[in-house]
Amino acid sequence: MDTNNEKWNNSGLFNSTEEYNKEVKLTFDKQLPLWLKGCLYRNGPGQFELNNDPKTSVNHPFDGFAYIQKYKIDGQSNTIYFQSSFIKSHTYKESLKHGHLTTRQFRF
Repeated sequence: MDTNNEKWNNSGLFNSTEEYNKEVKLTFDKQLPLWLKGCLYRNGPGQFELNNDPKTSVNHPFDGFAYIQKYKIDGQSNTIYFQSSFIKSHTYKESLKHGHLTTRQFRF
């Protein structure tokens, strides 16, 4: 039996993000480990509506348009650069062109 009475706050689950096509240098206060060097790629949903129009919102977290993030990390220089982009799939381009979702969605 779960004794944790706290509920998961999923209010940010459907927050859309924006692209950063050019690398952005992230700032932070701590020193990275000197040995840490490489790229971290993350993928997942990034946009949950078209052109910030709530009438075009998706119904399920898996339906958000695909989004790729890249973190270029260098501990020696204590830098992290961030870059991101939406995957310009056929569905993404057609939905933007027509102003509504052009494929089926998951249902709750």
